[in-house]
Amino acid sequence: MREIGISIPKIYESFVAQLGGFNLVTFTKQDMYNEIRKQRGFQGGDVSATIRYLEGKAPQSVITDGDPTMRIAIQSVFPNAHHRCVLGIC
Repeated sequence: MREIGISIPKIYESFVAQLGGFNLVTFTKQDMYNEIRKQRGFQGGDVSATIRYLEGKAPQSVITDGDPTMRIAIQSVFPNAHHRCVLGIC
């Protein structure tokens, strides 16, 4: 979502709305800023480092662009997470 120009606060508000309140979101807005800063430092995008970062912080929802490989990975790594698609084609 950030890549298409949606601000971090708006993304965070989307999680809050989906989960039903701030108290149900397992990470803070600052966590999102920190993760984006880390990802910008990765060469070619280090997915395994992101997964390591998320260990113990399993999301309740994951938003992707509908990539079938990501859907399979999300089901495997985060079996209790709800997969959401930004483009509405999932």
